[in-house]
Amino acid sequence: MYNLTNVYTFNVTDLTVGTHYYKWYANDSAGNYNDTLEQNYTVIILDDENMFYIKNESGANITWFGNEGNIVLKGTCISQLECTAPSNSFIIQNIIGDTMAYIDPEGNMCIENGDCGYQSESCNPIYDAFIIRNSTFSNMSYIDTTGDLCLTGYLIQNGMT
Repeated sequence: MYNLTNVYTFNVTDLTVGTHYYKWYANDSAGNYNDTLEQNYTVIILDDENMFYIKNESGANITWFGNEGNIVLKGTCISQLECTAPSNSFIIQNIIGDTMAYIDPEGNMCIENGDCGYQSESCNPIYDAFIIRNSTFSNMSYIDTTGDLCLTGYLIQNGMT
């Protein structure tokens, strides 16, 4: 562990798949003590063998949609009433051309309907949609023309370096 202007980093390797719990404790040279509430993080293995990549204008991967229902974003996902896409974004529009969802050149996703949740039981859109299917033609994820996101796997945010 090391200190970089009050930011502490602790690296752990060879963790098993599953949820891991931790708590931070600290005391200073004056004897002041503090600790955090118990926190957790989950280690998962993504089994996608086939990915649909979205690249920025420099050709760098910023997002991928996988055949196992996982989506990995370089940035984050937000849901809001109106998504105004920056230039050079991957855009999902409705039938009259309104932007309903986008992935910007930094790998951030904006959707206008639903939330950025994951692990849905099934993804069968009611409306027209951008759909990712697996080898047996089952829908694994979609973004539809209302801006709704559905995925049967995980949504990994800040997942690309």
